[in-house]
Amino acid sequence: MNHILMPFVNHFQMTDQAVQDCLTQTLPSHLLLIDNGSDPVLAREYSGKLMRAHPGKVSVWHHQPPL
Repeated sequence: MNHILMPFVNHFQMTDQAVQDCLTQTLPSHLLLIDNGSDPVLAREYSGKLMRAHPGKVSVWHHQPPL
């Protein structure tokens, strides 16, 4: 299984495309998104949507303060 780490800060449309690219790989993958200081409310809504859409394939770590 591939383990993929992906930091993000806002720009959710671009992050969506990157997430889709990672999850459509031919090898099974688990994606850890690292929220590096996005708007807290928007980031939690966004990450919740992704985890519901891809159960068991996407996890999110909200890091405050940003790295």
